[in-house]
Amino acid sequence: MKKYYVFLVVLFSISSFSQDVIMQNGIFNRCEPNRVFDSGGEAGNYSSNENIVTTICAEDADQFVILEFTAFTTQIQVGTNPPDVLTIYDGPDTSAPVIGSYFGGSGFSPGTVQASPA
Repeated sequence: MKKYYVFLVVLFSISSFSQDVIMQNGIFNRCEPNRVFDSGGEAGNYSSNENIVTTICAEDADQFVILEFTAFTTQIQVGTNPPDVLTIYDGPDTSAPVIGSYFGGSGFSPGTVQASPA
């Protein structure tokens, strides 16, 4: 069985190397390094009221996904408005175990996150 991550995203920004992926609802099979951006792309901002689920799958059943966050920032809590949150799941959908929920600016990056091996 393939190991993959599901992202429940209110917003987030991440970068690495190679092909670009813009966060959107859908499933992406990846076998090489990529750069993943929020819906605003590399230079833009994400939109208000976003709730996106993106699933990143390994290409082969004996592989698993590793994400290395090189940049990460979300809106922090403002007044009574809750912060924007990135939640990473270790499985095919949002019923899978939660690896972590992340929000904030510099210093709050998820760092390196990997799916459980097959």
